[in-house]
Amino acid sequence: MLKRNFFNLVAILVLGVLGGILAQFTLSPYLSNYAYLVNGSSLQPIVTTQKEEIFIQENIALTEAIAKVEKTIVAIQTTIKAGKILEGSGLIVYNDGLIITLAGIVPEGSAVDVYWEDKKIKAKVVKRDIEQNLVLIKIEEDHLPTVGFIESGKVKLGERVFLIGKNFIAKRGEQEIVTVNEGIIKVINTEYFKTSMIENIYLQGSPLFNIEGQLLGLNTIEKDGEVFTIPISKIRDFLGF
Repeated sequence: MLKRNFFNLVAILVLGVLGGILAQFTLSPYLSNYAYLVNGSSLQPIVTTQKEEIFIQENIALTEAIAKVEKTIVAIQTTIKAGKILEGSGLIVYNDGLIITLAGIVPEGSAVDVYWEDKKIKAKVVKRDIEQNLVLIKIEEDHLPTVGFIESGKVKLGERVFLIGKNFIAKRGEQEIVTVNEGIIKVINTEYFKTSMIENIYLQGSPLFNIEGQLLGLNTIEKDGEVFTIPISKIRDFLGF
């Protein structure tokens, strides 16, 4: 009897060791995502999921991209012959003062003022394409910041994007307010991109960027606030590169 009990005890110990090893390999991937806090005599699990980690990383990337491109955005104000004032945004595309915006913001014969870094600078029209709704204007400034352009054809459906613009409706005294919005690309075709964003019409001409801060195009805002974007392929053709 004693001999039998001894063998039973050995068998139990062996099974216990094997069970512990098996549990370590099968449960460790799940337990590694848990941290425990001691609250009196109880333990409370804290779960960090992969989804939350990706979300945090994407938010950091977004704020970094905004900081990267913010100084390339200008506010534009034009006064037409009848005295009406039009407002919108534009993007610095060359460091010698060339800025692209919508032709609808800069009608022929209008006086154009650009606001950049608390400066009000007179601008002149260099090139205009009414059909594509694009215009190139120039200010007398050098060594201005610029951004990179995404390669044509690399914009993806569902891609996370953001717009950033400046306008005078948001202006309070001498302080200029920068407006940012984010969404995804809902529609892609050769004529335009459509985003999920709804925005103020005064952000006409604001650029659209991907999460890496690359230019995807220039935004037109419909009366209902829907954001459509003139794609980068048309921007490149207009600028000649």
